[in-house]
Amino acid sequence: MPYEPLYKPLTAKSLKELAAPQTWPAGILPILLAAALSYTVYQTFSLFSFALLLVLSILLQSAVNTLNDYFDFVKGTDREDNFFDKKDASIIYNHMNPKTAFKVGMVFLGLALIGGLYLVFQAGWPLLVFGFLGAATVYFYSGGPYPISYLPLGEAVSGVMMGGLLPMAALYVFNGAQALSWATLYDCLPLILSIGLILFTNNTCDIARDTEAGRHTLPILLGHKVSAKIWFFGFLLEVALIAHISFYSFRPGFWLIFPLLICYGFYLKRLWRMEFTPGNRRQAMQTTLLLTTVVNGCYILIILWAGVFSG
Repeated sequence: MPYEPLYKPLTAKSLKELAAPQTWPAGILPILLAAALSYTVYQTFSLFSFALLLVLSILLQSAVNTLNDYFDFVKGTDREDNFFDKKDASIIYNHMNPKTAFKVGMVFLGLALIGGLYLVFQAGWPLLVFGFLGAATVYFYSGGPYPISYLPLGEAVSGVMMGGLLPMAALYVFNGAQALSWATLYDCLPLILSIGLILFTNNTCDIARDTEAGRHTLPILLGHKVSAKIWFFGFLLEVALIAHISFYSFRPGFWLIFPLLICYGFYLKRLWRMEFTPGNRRQAMQTTLLLTTVVNGCYILIILWAGVFSG
């Protein structure tokens, strides 16, 4: 009689670990940025649409996290002998049936699509294009014969989709086609870079494990030392972009860049020495997520300040 693993039922704890709420800033910040741009640039804002977009974005991020865990497990990338963070490997350490994890991911994605269809009826069919691109990216990021996460394009695709196209889709909901411009996409560049750096952090810590799994991520191609320095200068570039965009487009709020520079400069030495190892993975990810939240939070405040005090 073939051996059948003894799986444990889905619990609130394992569900939370699949959804990975610590990564939700990658889903929340794009909607906050879109709302700030809508209010300041187009003088429009809908509280209901904002709340619905926020929920849908979190569901989409949760689907990405869950399906990524599922595909990494079934492909043998994540195993108990090579993944030591018990809070970031729910299928392994909660002895979960991987099929259950896949169903959870599809439920997250399905709920996001249902809410998205409602927005399509409200905003128009062009929103379907954004929805299709988002759903396809969620699946093909970890699934399919050639997953995006196995390629050097993972950071770029994640950054552009979550940091660029998601705010553009939200702006379309708020304002229609007038919001779809290259200028608006340019305003999203700091967030695009930020979200790319979140994945870059994860992949830099996982170089050894990803190499063993046959992945060809960007940090594997660059090497550990070069990747660590790119991470450091990536956040410096993001602050520089925010300063540039704020000065030319949202000047009334430009003064807020100085508290950000002081705060960032205080931690420069510690950030330069950040370790990107499997054992330090949790700290590296927490630091990256905190920086992402603080830096982009300041950027959003700059935009809002310009909207309130521009006249």
